[in-house]
Amino acid sequence: MNTESKNILKESAGSLFTAVLAVCLGSGLGILYLECIRLLSDSVLTKNGGRIWGVFAVFSISLMASALLLCVQNRKALTIQQRLIEALERDAIDVWLGSNYRNRENAGEMLPMIRNDIFTYSEQLSGFMLKMTGTAVSVVLTSIYVILIQPWLWALTLFLSLGAISISAYRGRKLPEQNEKLYYHMGAIYNHNAELVRNREAAYALNGERVVEPYRKEIADYKIDQGKILGTMTMQRILGSANTILNTCAILIIGGYGVSKGSIAISDFIVLLAAVGFLTNTLYQIPACISDYQQLKGMDSRISALLTPQATAPGGFEDIGRITSISAQNLSFAYEDGNGASHGRNLFDNINLELKSGECLVLRGASGCGKSTLLKIFADILKGYGGTVICGGKNLKNVREDAFWGRILYLSQEPQLISGTIRENITMFQATDERKLHHALEQTGLKDLIPKFERGIDTPVSMLNLSSGEQQRICLARAFYGDHDVILSDEGFSAIDPDSRREIFGRLLAQLKEKSQILIMSSHTDFDVDSMGSIKVLNMDM
Repeated sequence: MNTESKNILKESAGSLFTAVLAVCLGSGLGILYLECIRLLSDSVLTKNGGRIWGVFAVFSISLMASALLLCVQNRKALTIQQRLIEALERDAIDVWLGSNYRNRENAGEMLPMIRNDIFTYSEQLSGFMLKMTGTAVSVVLTSIYVILIQPWLWALTLFLSLGAISISAYRGRKLPEQNEKLYYHMGAIYNHNAELVRNREAAYALNGERVVEPYRKEIADYKIDQGKILGTMTMQRILGSANTILNTCAILIIGGYGVSKGSIAISDFIVLLAAVGFLTNTLYQIPACISDYQQLKGMDSRISALLTPQATAPGGFEDIGRITSISAQNLSFAYEDGNGASHGRNLFDNINLELKSGECLVLRGASGCGKSTLLKIFADILKGYGGTVICGGKNLKNVREDAFWGRILYLSQEPQLISGTIRENITMFQATDERKLHHALEQTGLKDLIPKFERGIDTPVSMLNLSSGEQQRICLARAFYGDHDVILSDEGFSAIDPDSRREIFGRLLAQLKEKSQILIMSSHTDFDVDSMGSIKVLNMDM
């Protein structure tokens, strides 16, 4: 179990103790049910009507107590699960936002998967601890009960069950590895799927097979590992059923012979049938616990990876302070084909420019001229370019990615909303400054829209049918909320109506002067910036 989970469980010691106590008491009631069966059988055989009603009363009271204990157990388990989810999700998202989100455009697809992994892991971990405790207590108590009636019968049941358990455990020995592979395949499929969506038009220009083939391979590998896991779990279930049938047959044959010879009382024979069935099922929970543990172990490895910050990105070794200038010197770029060779013609050549704090550069030109590519170079997403980019006096290729990305905001061409609330999408999971948040909503025209939602600013975006313009406004609110040195926007205003677009852009220009920021943005030719003044324009068509 990873260190973070252990610490959370220690903090939840009170809830964990209550849940475990409820499980133990519930297991003890199981033995009371068996004794009620024995007494009831004896009462029916002796025609003792008074005892029958007494047994029913005890059984009814214990049944209500069992239901109450089950409610306590489930409530406490849910509390533990919720604490695990909240803490692990917070840590994982901090790591993801710090090292992954800014460098990948598929965060909208990956963050929901991270949350799903953590939810599944927390649910399995909290359930596993209680299941393991209940199994252990039930096996011990039921074994004692059967030994007190017929010791040899307990030995026979144990022998048959341990045989089935051993086979089942052996078949499940590779479950952790298979389960871990399964989750990595899921992540890769999400990645490739996002890549296919983004490159559906440019796939052939970029060599379509390079995009499609990895996706097909990951799906095939996922199906293979999924089939292995299902096969193992099916075999374990078959062994469990066979074990129960064998033990029941043994009781019927041997116990029935004992009854005919008078060495076993009929009431004992009836309760032994119930007790051995109960013991067999409980014993077979052991391989189920082992299987759960093996799967949990594989998932724990996945969660540990999500909770581990990535090392410094290769190729970058310098820290960077406040960025007050950006310059490009003889910048050129060409996409490679499937064999790693360039197409021979650069997308753009010898771009030279210089920007200082408070300035704005607008990239203009037709689709495909290289506006998005140039923005990705400035964002340190694309690295295979010719020439030099200088940020804050340092060569961008020498700057650590995590240090650089702490200073800039990149808004991609498609609005990247993450699986969270509107607030989280603006603050990016940082502590909320209500004054700054109110300002961001006001500047982007969201102030009047938010109150219309069921939970206001804390409404999950998954519950909303937001238009493209509303999604872009939420993304642009990050520019007004955060304290970034550089803002890079790839068609970040394209879905907003012209009047609002001009108004929000004007407010952003005013903020550049106030906060000494740099703005680089791409724009179609129908976005009129010529009349706004103090804006540099780079025509990429030339």
